[in-house]
This record gives sequence, structure tokens and C-alpha cells, in this order.
Amino acid sequence: MKLFKSAFILVIIGLSTAVFGQKSSTRYVASSVIPQGSHEIKLFNNLYSQSVSNCRNSFYTGLINYLYGVGPRFNIGFDARIRSVSLGPESESIFKVFGGSIQNRAGFTAIG
Repeated sequence: MKLFKSAFILVIIGLSTAVFGQKSSTRYVASSVIPQGSHEIKLFNNLYSQSVSNCRNSFYTGLINYLYGVGPRFNIGFDARIRSVSLGPESESIFKVFGGSIQNRAGFTAIG
């Protein structure tokens, strides 16, 4: 019970700090500029599959981020999001999401 009370007090202190601790409405975002002439490439891939009532639903999301250091205080780059969805029989492989499924759709869903 004592541990529960201590945890509860810490949560209340954390919430009150989060709500009342901000003195201004300006949000600060921590970031850094990559060095001039250097490149940064980030890739994120996610593959999810589930079986529901004898059907296999597979979902793929790929995020690609590229940055180039133009100057000492300026970067330029682009982001792209690729998604693919596959709906088919339960016996179908989850990798049919990349093509070859009975019902498959894919495309760029965001470019920035």
C-alpha cells in the first residue's frame, strides 16, 4: 500500500508539473543541423499481418527520410511514405503484400 501511495504522489507531481509548469505557450523542439556537405538517410519498415475469419490482411509501411547539409545552419531534404495493403485467403503468405495478391493496393501516401 505504501508503494501505491508513493507512485500516486509521483504521478500527481508529474501531472501538475506538466500542466502548470509551462510559463509560456511557445513550444520548443530540440533539433540539430547536420554538418555542411554531409548526407543523412533514414529508413523505417513495418510489416503487420492478421487473420480474421479465414482471411489474411497484411499491411506494409515504409518511411524514407533524406537530409543534406547545405550550410552551417540549413538542411534540405525530403520525406516519403509508401504503403501497401493485401487482402486474401488465410493460406496466403504475408509477403504477398509486396505484389501478387488477389486484392492488393499500394502507393505513395505522403511526400514532403
